[in-house]
Amino acid sequence: IIIPAGTLASASTYTVVLTVVMGSDASMTSSSTFILNTGVRDLVASINGGAASLLVGEQSTLALSASASVDPEVDPPPADQGLSYQWSCLVFDGSSDTACRKASN
Repeated sequence: IIIPAGTLASASTYTVVLTVVMGSDASMTSSSTFILNTGVRDLVASINGGAASLLVGEQSTLALSASASVDPEVDPPPADQGLSYQWSCLVFDGSSDTACRKASN
Protein backbone atom coordinates (compact mmCIF):
# COMPACT_ATOMS: atom_id res chain seq x y z
CA ILE A 1 0.00 0.00 0.00
CA ILE A 2 1.22 3.49 -0.79
CA ILE A 3 -0.59 6.40 0.84
CA PRO A 4 0.16 9.59 -1.08
CA ALA A 5 1.34 12.69 0.78
CA GLY A 6 -1.51 14.93 1.85
CA THR A 7 -4.01 12.05 2.08
CA LEU A 8 -4.00 11.62 5.86
CA ALA A 9 -5.28 14.31 8.21
CA SER A 10 -3.16 15.56 11.09
CA ALA A 11 -4.00 14.45 14.63
CA SER A 12 -5.96 11.42 13.43
CA THR A 13 -5.91 7.67 14.03
CA TYR A 14 -6.18 5.19 11.17
CA THR A 15 -6.51 1.42 11.22
CA VAL A 16 -4.72 -0.38 8.40
CA VAL A 17 -5.69 -4.01 7.87
CA LEU A 18 -3.85 -6.53 5.70
CA THR A 19 -5.63 -9.75 4.81
CA VAL A 20 -3.80 -12.50 2.93
CA VAL A 21 -5.84 -15.19 1.18
CA MET A 22 -4.45 -18.39 -0.34
CA GLY A 23 -5.33 -18.25 -4.06
CA SER A 24 -6.05 -21.98 -4.32
CA ASP A 25 -7.96 -22.24 -1.01
CA ALA A 26 -9.98 -19.18 0.04
CA SER A 27 -10.58 -20.72 3.46
CA MET A 28 -6.90 -20.15 4.30
CA THR A 29 -6.55 -16.53 5.42
CA SER A 30 -4.51 -14.46 7.78
CA SER A 31 -4.90 -10.84 8.84
CA SER A 32 -2.75 -8.25 10.52
CA THR A 33 -3.79 -4.86 11.87
CA PHE A 34 -1.65 -1.76 12.17
CA ILE A 35 -2.69 1.40 14.02
CA LEU A 36 -1.36 4.58 12.44
CA ASN A 37 -1.44 7.83 14.42
CA THR A 38 -0.65 11.06 12.62
CA GLY A 39 0.75 13.87 14.70
CA VAL A 40 0.72 17.60 14.45
CA ARG A 41 4.11 19.15 14.00
CA ASP A 42 4.66 22.61 15.42
CA LEU A 43 5.23 25.60 13.19
CA VAL A 44 8.89 26.54 12.86
CA ALA A 45 9.52 30.26 13.40
CA SER A 46 12.84 31.36 11.97
CA ILE A 47 14.30 34.88 11.99
CA ASN A 48 16.77 35.68 9.21
CA GLY A 49 19.08 38.65 9.45
CA GLY A 50 20.12 38.28 13.03
CA ALA A 51 21.28 35.89 15.68
CA ALA A 52 19.45 35.29 18.96
CA SER A 53 21.22 38.37 20.29
CA LEU A 54 22.77 41.24 18.32
CA LEU A 55 24.68 44.36 19.14
CA VAL A 56 23.89 47.19 16.72
CA GLY A 57 24.52 50.89 16.81
CA GLU A 58 21.81 53.42 17.60
CA GLN A 59 21.90 54.73 14.03
CA SER A 60 22.03 51.27 12.44
CA THR A 61 19.17 49.90 10.39
CA LEU A 62 18.31 46.33 11.25
CA ALA A 63 16.33 44.25 8.75
CA LEU A 64 14.87 40.95 9.90
CA SER A 65 12.82 38.46 7.90
CA ALA A 66 10.53 35.59 8.86
CA SER A 67 10.51 34.16 5.32
CA ALA A 68 12.35 31.01 6.42
CA SER A 69 9.53 30.12 8.83
CA VAL A 70 7.61 27.01 7.77
CA ASP A 71 4.63 24.83 8.49
CA PRO A 72 6.17 21.33 8.33
CA GLU A 73 2.71 19.91 7.60
CA VAL A 74 2.59 21.73 4.24
CA ASP A 75 4.59 20.04 1.53
CA PRO A 76 6.58 21.01 -0.35
CA PRO A 77 8.05 24.28 0.89
CA PRO A 78 8.33 26.95 -0.44
CA ALA A 79 4.69 26.55 -1.49
CA ASP A 80 2.37 29.23 -0.13
CA GLN A 81 1.95 28.01 3.41
CA GLY A 82 -0.63 30.57 4.47
CA LEU A 83 1.54 31.91 7.28
CA SER A 84 1.25 35.44 8.60
CA TYR A 85 3.72 37.17 10.84
CA GLN A 86 3.33 39.44 13.82
CA TRP A 87 6.40 41.26 15.04
CA SER A 88 6.99 43.00 18.33
CA CYS A 89 9.99 44.89 19.61
CA LEU A 90 10.68 45.34 23.30
CA VAL A 91 13.50 47.06 25.17
CA PHE A 92 14.55 45.57 28.47
CA ASP A 93 15.85 48.30 30.78
CA GLY A 94 16.99 45.94 33.53
CA SER A 95 13.67 45.69 35.32
CA SER A 96 10.89 45.81 32.72
CA ASP A 97 10.12 45.72 29.00
CA THR A 98 8.95 48.76 27.05
CA ALA A 99 8.04 49.07 23.36
CA CYS A 100 10.80 50.02 20.93
CA ARG A 101 10.73 53.53 19.45
CA LYS A 102 10.12 53.97 15.72
CA ALA A 103 9.78 50.24 15.07
CA SER A 104 7.77 49.24 11.99
CA ASN A 105 6.73 45.98 10.36
